[in-house]
Amino acid sequence: MPISDTIQAEIEFIEATHTLTERKVYHQPGIPIHPMQIRLAPNKLDLITRLLSTNEDAYYDSKSIMELAKKLGYRNDKVAEVKIMAMLADAALRDSNLSFAYSMCINIVNIIKSMRNNDKIETILNSAKDVAWRICYEVAKQETFQNLEKQMTLMGYALALCPSDQAVDILNVWRKIDNEYRLELVRKASEKSTEKPRSERLKPVVERVESSLLTPLLQGDRIKSVFSRFF
Repeated sequence: MPISDTIQAEIEFIEATHTLTERKVYHQPGIPIHPMQIRLAPNKLDLITRLLSTNEDAYYDSKSIMELAKKLGYRNDKVAEVKIMAMLADAALRDSNLSFAYSMCINIVNIIKSMRNNDKIETILNSAKDVAWRICYEVAKQETFQNLEKQMTLMGYALALCPSDQAVDILNVWRKIDNEYRLELVRKASEKSTEKPRSERLKPVVERVESSLLTPLLQGDRIKSVFSRFF
């Protein structure tokens, strides 16, 4: 006899409860959480936050974390999926793992794009965008980021997804990174003067990412109208 959706959801919740208690998630500092407290938690995503804060390397197993969230009742919830990926990116930042944080941001942006195509509920999309731009900006502004091109990509996504009143500050940081990238190209060009023509060596990253997202980034009031075509 097939298991009903209700029974399946209950089985999954019990499995999630076992995982959280096994991973030593706390209700309060030093006090382990009990199954009933998990069931009564008003926002069960907070339990994921606690798990990631008490298990510093847990973010590496992102698939298990995503599955845990589904078992807690967030299956087919795109906003929750975005929030969890942002939590994973934040945990990676605390561990100075910018590569992992970058990959989570890219996954988040891809989810936003899929919601744009398939989900007509504006409030849900806006909630996801609010999480997305904040984590993209947080990762992109890290001074220890070694890949300027990826840094600019994330800053561009943050600019595309943020509210209009945040755009100026983000754009200023984006320009700063672009200038750094140009200087890096000049340095590389001086080291490899026999390679491509100088005009190509100095080609800023903006010319490579604008075609899909950032055209034309520097045109003041047109920023949001341009970006609305992509999100």
